[in-house]
Amino acid sequence: MDLNNPFSSSKASDYTDEQINSFWTEMDPEFLNSVIEPNSTKSSFILGGKGSGKTHILRHHSYFSTKLREVNLSPIEIALKYKFIGVFIRANGLDAAKFKSIDGENESLWQKLFGLSFELKILDALLEILNDIENLSGESENFDLNGFFQNLLCDNFDIKAINFLSLAEFRLWVKQTSKSINSLVNDYAFTRKLDFKVPFELGSLLFNLKKAIKAWNSNVGKVNFLFLIDEVENLKLISHQEVLQTFIRYGEGSVTFRISGRRYALKTYNTIGGEPNRENSEFKKIYLDENLLNLPKYKVFAEKLVHNRLEMAGFLKESKKFKIDQVFEEVNDKNFYEEFLNSYLGEKKNTYDAFKNFERALLNSEQKDLDSLKINCIVCYLKGNFPLLIQKHNILMFIKKWKKNTNLIELSADINTKANNFINGKSDDKSYHTSLSHWKNDLLAQIFKDNNKPVVYAGFDNFIKMSSNNTRNLLTILSNIYDLAYFNRIDILAGSRVSIKIQSEGVYNTAKYMSEYDASYGYVSEEARNSIYKLATLLRTARFSLNIPEVSPLYISFDENKLSDRSKTIIQNALNYSFLLEFNDGRSDRNSKSIKRKLFLNPMLSPRWELPISRRGDLSLNVNMVEAIFVPEKDDFDRLLSETNAKWNKLKIKNNSRKVRNSASIEKDSFDESSTSPQLNLFLQS
Repeated sequence: MDLNNPFSSSKASDYTDEQINSFWTEMDPEFLNSVIEPNSTKSSFILGGKGSGKTHILRHHSYFSTKLREVNLSPIEIALKYKFIGVFIRANGLDAAKFKSIDGENESLWQKLFGLSFELKILDALLEILNDIENLSGESENFDLNGFFQNLLCDNFDIKAINFLSLAEFRLWVKQTSKSINSLVNDYAFTRKLDFKVPFELGSLLFNLKKAIKAWNSNVGKVNFLFLIDEVENLKLISHQEVLQTFIRYGEGSVTFRISGRRYALKTYNTIGGEPNRENSEFKKIYLDENLLNLPKYKVFAEKLVHNRLEMAGFLKESKKFKIDQVFEEVNDKNFYEEFLNSYLGEKKNTYDAFKNFERALLNSEQKDLDSLKINCIVCYLKGNFPLLIQKHNILMFIKKWKKNTNLIELSADINTKANNFINGKSDDKSYHTSLSHWKNDLLAQIFKDNNKPVVYAGFDNFIKMSSNNTRNLLTILSNIYDLAYFNRIDILAGSRVSIKIQSEGVYNTAKYMSEYDASYGYVSEEARNSIYKLATLLRTARFSLNIPEVSPLYISFDENKLSDRSKTIIQNALNYSFLLEFNDGRSDRNSKSIKRKLFLNPMLSPRWELPISRRGDLSLNVNMVEAIFVPEKDDFDRLLSETNAKWNKLKIKNNSRKVRNSASIEKDSFDESSTSPQLNLFLQS
């Protein structure tokens, strides 16, 4: 077995054009077209988290990557075939950061200098492509150099300056002018002077490009030029992003942009003149994460990705069939996981803790007439001779169905009957099956915890779910598992299967790395990380409580209008570093009907705290809890957590009138018992 790990991944920005093509795995053409929209002249922002594939998609559509894939066609034939030419430019943070006023003076001048520098950078990338097209085209193609310069420069340059003899000569001028601007900016700290003249107005060269290229060559002039600008988050200053917004607004119909960045990279939509661009008017926004999550054939893509990686590493011959999901040992769910639990937990399975906690909760409940005899009778009905998972589920059903004036002996006997009928397939009532499906994974996690065993995370489908269809996340999981398999001398290519233990360990290592090391950017990321630790502790408390909330403890919702600026900032930082994710625009509050913000913990972090990876419903947090989690200076989180923990583990008699809800609320003074609704079959998984 080769030591090299075929799933190790680097950033697409570090790849050569050859590697961009080599590592590319074909996706659904309709999906890809909906993201890049190569023939649309409306500019768009392609936003997504780290590793979602933004850079790879842009570079795959760039001219030089496309040319490598079409070796039998001339550049103009390639342009006519695809009907567009992609010009890739990376927004370099180091270049942009120096265009900043040190003393707060001359800010408009600094903004203009940055804009001129960025425009020259775009022009340089374009001229490299045009020069390549001209050099590689046959004599049958006519290139009108004079027409190009007359249309591009006549409104800007002194007529005496229009004496370039070639595109290469013009590109040299562009580079020299750009270098002069950079030198001026670099020297400013010593000279305090910004004396510089450029013979064109900001944006004027870009806006004249379309007619200049048409005059240069009629065939090239037929196609759309896409300026593919990557990593817009590197333009951290609002004044710099205003330059880009200005290019979008006033270049519409002349230049078209595809601008990628993190989901929250955009700081402004204002142009230099102050007038804002509007979504779906001047530009479109595409959320790549959500599009990937809704891609129906993502698993097919993921399987092809794995196969291609193994082929490239020399592990597979092209003809060899390989199914990645057959590599991983699956959890055996026969007899309600009894066979698996016997194997994983050993012969001495612990059922004592679950019923001990339940009995203690019964004794401390509001039902004062419960004596030891009644409690023993209830426990006997719920425990029966059932598999361990069914026992745990019976306890939970009892808690959820306990209402005021309920005969608890009859209730436990009824649950016993339903469990028996369900196991033996004698009932048409699907409520027991729906309820068990609803809480199965949480109950299994509790069983593992009762027996001091780590929660299991295994199977290719679950790895895809954890990754949220993020390619780099999936490769990271597979890479860590591959390293452990190699260390344990498991040859997956020879047919050996990776055990559940090794899979879970590899996933845990991935989660630990992402939570502790992958986003270390000083105190800003440290504050966000510490807040996530507190949030995860709350979610873990929910999952391992006696009265598990109806929702999967992964999503949270809250009224953002009531939060302090401090907590909003740290929440935003947690989103920027992908500790938290947000794939929609929130949900309507059941009382006020206002829209609450709805976020969820990145499932890649779930194994760190033994949390679920599926999303279903949300925990509604009040302002006190949110502030305690996301404001470092607050010191009341432990107290609020303790109060919440007590409520989740106390059996409280419910009124008979119930309303179906899709959230569980955590309130400081009044605990909303929507988390205990018995009407489980009406809840839909998100």
